[in-house]
Amino acid sequence: VAVYAACVALLPAGKPLADRAKLDVAGAISVTTSLMLAVYAIVHGNDVGWTSTQTLAQLGIAVALMVAFLVIESRVSHPLMPLHMFALRNVA
Repeated sequence: VAVYAACVALLPAGKPLADRAKLDVAGAISVTTSLMLAVYAIVHGNDVGWTSTQTLAQLGIAVALMVAFLVIESRVSHPLMPLHMFALRNVA
């Protein structure tokens, strides 16, 4: 109840959802899937072997999804992670 009350108090009320910035759904799905698959491959690497086809395939797919995420973020108008942040020395 307290979280709902805080959301109602802090979020702007007058804007319809269509007028707000577009959500980067493809970026969110690709980065989430990539990280989850990489964690799964690392956690289960000891069970099936680090050089097994399963582990290497999962890590390969995770890397491919991360590359896809970077491509998506470079092309959308409202990215989840603006790539120009890496131009900052402290961030990079």
